[in-house]
Amino acid sequence: MPPLKLRETDTRPPPERQSHMSSTATPPIEQAYKLPVNAVLRHRARAFSRRSGKAVAVVVAQGGPVLPAHRAVHLAHAVDLALANVDLHAGDAKTTLSSRVRAGRLFVRVSDNGVGLDPLRTGGGAGLGRIHAHAAAAGARVWLETLFAGGTDVVFELPLA
Repeated sequence: MPPLKLRETDTRPPPERQSHMSSTATPPIEQAYKLPVNAVLRHRARAFSRRSGKAVAVVVAQGGPVLPAHRAVHLAHAVDLALANVDLHAGDAKTTLSSRVRAGRLFVRVSDNGVGLDPLRTGGGAGLGRIHAHAAAAGARVWLETLFAGGTDVVFELPLA
């Protein structure tokens, strides 16, 4: 039986970890990278459609603003949860995901033409609380708009500066 050959391994941490441990003042990796918000939104809408089998109309401009990765990821999670609520509560509603920039603020809207929210209902699941938590982690405000004719909009507002 031939002798075992031991391979020399590099015991240094990966490069992204080295920067955190160095004495230089480099930002954490999640703050160093920026993501184009509209590309993230298109990706999340496609992923939702694949999972649920429901189409989402995406109304976002090409390009658009970029956010630090940690903010973009929390916004993506909040949008995922809003889309999941559409899937759970709005039936076969038409769903739209849109974004626009106005006065240095990014507005992201998840809209459906489903049954809407019952204004007298006070209880519920954890979905809205989780949406609010992720929005806050992204630095966003979030609110709900319900139409009497049916439908609900979940609106996120993020400062870009």
